[in-house]
Amino acid sequence: MKILMVLTNGFDPDVRVYKEAEYILAKGHSVEILCWDRNCEYKEYEQLKGINIRRFPIKSVYGSGLKQIFSYAKFMKSIIKYIKKNPCDLIHFHDLDGAIPSLFIRKRNMKYIFDMHELYINGINKYIDFVLLRLLHIVQNKADKIIYVTDMQFKFMKKNNVKKCLFLPNYPSAKIFSSIKKNDFSKLRIAYIGSARDFKSLKILIDATKKHKNFQFRIDGMGSEYANLKKYSEENNFENILTGKYDGVKDIEEIYKNTDLLYCAYDNENENWKSGISVKFYEGIITHTPIIVNKGGEEEKMVVKYDIGYVIDINNPSSFDNLLDNISHSDSYKRKIESIQRIDHLFDWDHIVGILDNIYE
Repeated sequence: MKILMVLTNGFDPDVRVYKEAEYILAKGHSVEILCWDRNCEYKEYEQLKGINIRRFPIKSVYGSGLKQIFSYAKFMKSIIKYIKKNPCDLIHFHDLDGAIPSLFIRKRNMKYIFDMHELYINGINKYIDFVLLRLLHIVQNKADKIIYVTDMQFKFMKKNNVKKCLFLPNYPSAKIFSSIKKNDFSKLRIAYIGSARDFKSLKILIDATKKHKNFQFRIDGMGSEYANLKKYSEENNFENILTGKYDGVKDIEEIYKNTDLLYCAYDNENENWKSGISVKFYEGIITHTPIIVNKGGEEEKMVVKYDIGYVIDINNPSSFDNLLDNISHSDSYKRKIESIQRIDHLFDWDHIVGILDNIYE
């Protein structure tokens, strides 16, 4: 089959999309990824291990909300035009914003897959949520199959669409982490790894650099709040712990070799962060890295159930200070690692990705 994938980032690479495309390609299908290069910084066309990548360089600022609506509309128009000129057997739409073209393209003999990477109704603005829910239902209705990552997504789905669903959570591939032995270092290393989108929780890491000199802190990755975090750090003379962009396939193993504690404390006022479990959380398990989470979400339930990390309250930053005052390479820390080692095999992408065979037969 000829497969087109649509997503609204620059694929640099998007790890989940890459893993899916890699599996589909290995099954003998051709795969082309159509993506939005908002910074106009990548090649417009390239191949990555046999995966064709076609980028549409349309300038916009990631995370700027409605300010990017005209750029988004231009990207959607380009995608629709390209698909009409290049028919395929199946279109795999990633996320709700990537699936909007499905509303304007006649299916003919094509199949549509809607891949829901996360929740789209976050409970912050009821008017926006109302519009998003309507769009979500329309896209779900039109899809032949729906991929979901958490049972919470059924809350925003009509009953007749549930039968279309396939469960493919954000587990990492153990193949990417062929070696998980930590590199030696004199301090305990605490890192946030991923998109820097939550100023409130990541500010806590920056603030900790002055109080806790016996730890090393890092924020690895870009994101919509990266510039604000960098500005805050510079204006208040904090140590620079923001390391910037990394390659989620090539660099990720080395990053975890230099991470002793994984910081996954997200602001649970956002329903998506509260109800979801991030791929980084699962990477912590695969790499035997104890995890620090915020109280009140699904990740806290996992940490407590399996004894694989620590719980703080980001609304009370002193809870993080108290944790650091009491933690070290102690029996508690070692126990967390041992607990992770007992469950790491449960969360391997390579054990579950075969569910895609139900689509790509």
